[in-house]
Amino acid sequence: MASNCLSDSIIVSRTIDFDIFEEIFDSKIRQKFWNNLQPWFLARGYRLHPHYGLVSLNPHELQLYDIADNPVDPSSLYSHVASKEACSRFLYPPQFYLNAATSNLRRDVMIKFFPTESNERTISEYLKDERHRLDPLNRTISVLDVFTLDSRLSFSIMPRWGPAAFVKYDGFDTVGTALHYADCLLKALAFLHKNMIVHRDLRPANVLVNFYDYGETHPETCRAFFATGQARFVLCDFGLSHIFPPDTPPELRLRPAEESEWGTYEYHFADLESGDSMYDPFAYDVGCLGGLLCEMIGYLTPLVPPLAPFLDRMIGPDIPSRISASDAVRDFNRLIEQMDASSMQMCAISPPKWSFDYVWQGHDRWADLPESFIREVNKAPVRPRRKIQGPQGSYFVDWNATDFV
Repeated sequence: MASNCLSDSIIVSRTIDFDIFEEIFDSKIRQKFWNNLQPWFLARGYRLHPHYGLVSLNPHELQLYDIADNPVDPSSLYSHVASKEACSRFLYPPQFYLNAATSNLRRDVMIKFFPTESNERTISEYLKDERHRLDPLNRTISVLDVFTLDSRLSFSIMPRWGPAAFVKYDGFDTVGTALHYADCLLKALAFLHKNMIVHRDLRPANVLVNFYDYGETHPETCRAFFATGQARFVLCDFGLSHIFPPDTPPELRLRPAEESEWGTYEYHFADLESGDSMYDPFAYDVGCLGGLLCEMIGYLTPLVPPLAPFLDRMIGPDIPSRISASDAVRDFNRLIEQMDASSMQMCAISPPKWSFDYVWQGHDRWADLPESFIREVNKAPVRPRRKIQGPQGSYFVDWNATDFV
């Protein structure tokens, strides 16, 4: 029976179109696909969780999913969880390419599938290497293992961490936590670029925190966890990433311009407005992360004025002079070193309501800064850009530009 189930899943893997959205797959088909793989994953030390809404909550079945105590080491691979009870942990929204599981070490993990012949498979194998996992710069989600089902389908095993996107709307508890968030993402990008990997899908949904809970209580319980000082943020999802050979010279580290449109529309960057056929994905990554940080922490510049010129160096329109990921880490460390303990413990102000098309074009992070500070940095601010509608389509223009007529 087990081999028949596995055969069914292999047949399903041959029919998966990796270029279409997961929503077209019926939830029952998703559940059947993963259920058929249960014996295969059990043999490798992982018990899959059932998808919420597709199974009954059987207490005897749920008992199988008890996990070990929460980790106490902030550098642990694994996450803190609000409740160890199984019924509160497998209530995970059904997705086709992701499934939760518990390992034979009694740790919660996430399993993701992707094409066997893909950049994501290559990058996952690379990140699994202990040398890279222990790199002090590495702030990407750890890859515990990579398995191959057949010539089309492979799986990565990752610790289960929680979503951090809620801080876009709910904000951070303190300035220190907000700066720690930025520090983690800057280091993650510097680590990837050092290893010739470009991410290309930098957005809040691809940032995880080492804590998870469910439903409306998540922001509240997660903010309480922030107060413990144990929060860590990591970058995940390499489905759109690209890895260059290690000896690729700078002039060849380019990709076709149409690839810059991959990922989430709101987090695209305005590097290709002149109609270039190729683009620099490393500089583009830095610009996209700068835009993300403008959205997530840029409104804190009245409390941390040096953030404004720092973010300018990440999103400036002159691509050759844009700061590199490694230099951004260096400069941000200097910024943090200038902060005293009381400043780091200041309550973070609430984020604004977002209502614009692109994250980097709305909030003016220089608006409320003292004139004395602006004179001190002696630099013209990089103002947010705005989108206008012209006779032949949309245009991105400087903040003070007039509309096209």
